[in-house]
Amino acid sequence: MQQKNQRIWNRLFNNIGLKIGSLLFAALLWLLVTVFNDPVSSVQFSNIQVRLLHTSMITDTGNVYTVLDGTDVIPIVTVMGNRSIVDSLNADNIIATADVADITAENTIEIKLSSNKYSNELTSISGSIVNVRLSVEKRKTSHFALRTSTSGQISDGYYLGEVTPEQNQVRITGPESVVSQVASAGAVVDVSGATGNINTYADVRLYNADGAEVDKTNLTLNVSQVKVSVSVLPIREFPIAVTVSGTPAAGYVQSGVVLSEPNAVNLAGRASVLSGVERVTIPQGVIDVSGAAEDVVKEIDITDYLPESTVLADSDFDGMITVTVVIEELASRPVEFRRDEIALVNIPEGFGAELVGADAGETESVALTIQGPQEELDLISPEGLQPQIDVTKVVSTLTEEDLAGLDEPAEASQEQEEEQEAAALVRPVEVSITLPPHCAQTGSITARISLFRTTQEEDGQT
Repeated sequence: MQQKNQRIWNRLFNNIGLKIGSLLFAALLWLLVTVFNDPVSSVQFSNIQVRLLHTSMITDTGNVYTVLDGTDVIPIVTVMGNRSIVDSLNADNIIATADVADITAENTIEIKLSSNKYSNELTSISGSIVNVRLSVEKRKTSHFALRTSTSGQISDGYYLGEVTPEQNQVRITGPESVVSQVASAGAVVDVSGATGNINTYADVRLYNADGAEVDKTNLTLNVSQVKVSVSVLPIREFPIAVTVSGTPAAGYVQSGVVLSEPNAVNLAGRASVLSGVERVTIPQGVIDVSGAAEDVVKEIDITDYLPESTVLADSDFDGMITVTVVIEELASRPVEFRRDEIALVNIPEGFGAELVGADAGETESVALTIQGPQEELDLISPEGLQPQIDVTKVVSTLTEEDLAGLDEPAEASQEQEEEQEAAALVRPVEVSITLPPHCAQTGSITARISLFRTTQEEDGQT
């Protein structure tokens, strides 16, 4: 076996130099034949564009044309000629034209091929398709309102406001069959994650009656993009406050309970606007309880009372709220406190005042009746009534004669002092009490006070 392999090896490399030289000579001989004989060869080019000539013959008559099935592009063009010629060509040297003047009754036009280089020296030039096929029909122009919309979701806590295009109409021109398919025009802006106003350009899109997008390839639009402004506003929640007017029927009272459903609303607006808003207020006069002897219920459109430059931010809320004002029949409660619990307040400088005891037949306690909602009456305590007399108000009612009678002589004898004390100004004064908001007292209560002048020394001690 080893001897056999050795023999094969010897045959392969025997006279190796002669064998290599023969191979090189054959290659050189082939090259010489090729160079001097310049045989005919072919080359192929792909996707050669066909230029249409004299298209005005169609458009000047009010028609438009559409190239069918992409026949204005030749998939493969084959060029034959001497190898030295065809090897020097590229796709830019291939000229393909179709003259509309030669259009047939079937709306086909023959494609003519040539080269702008070595044109007369080529053997042949041919394409994989030989005709351009056209659809010729009436030209139609239509105008459509441009509708704007958005896609995506803005950030939480923000409200998508108005979407405003810079122009609101688009003009479309093209084949009647295509233009007739268009039912609307729109522009869509992506607002994903937005936390502020957006100003951008959006492509104009065309849609048919089913909402499917229409291909714009064979259509001419007066504008292909439109500038769109999108308002994105922050949202805050505000309580609803209701101001009630009128007085219920005799024997009835508004308990103070005003129920609103809902009791708060979400508003959107510029941050500078929302910062100045505290609540949404239903003004006085909208809800009137005059003469009411039962609960007053009213439906109100709160959009009429929103703060300026704000809008409702909840798409599921139509703005209608229900306000209920609770009307209750008056209840009564007797309350009693001692006369010595009456406080004298706001005593003017230079004056003194003190309570005078009860006259004969009077008790040392004072009783009165308070009317109001039962819930509020139950909370009243004698201490909470805070009975008091404002001495400043009493002094303001004194006449000059009253004041003269209070002037104390510079040097007074014991008898004079006794006479002065006996002549001190004593008068009955109405006592005021602090009542809950929806309660009232029946009648008035009075107490007697004694007013007198005080000396400077006494002033210093007080």
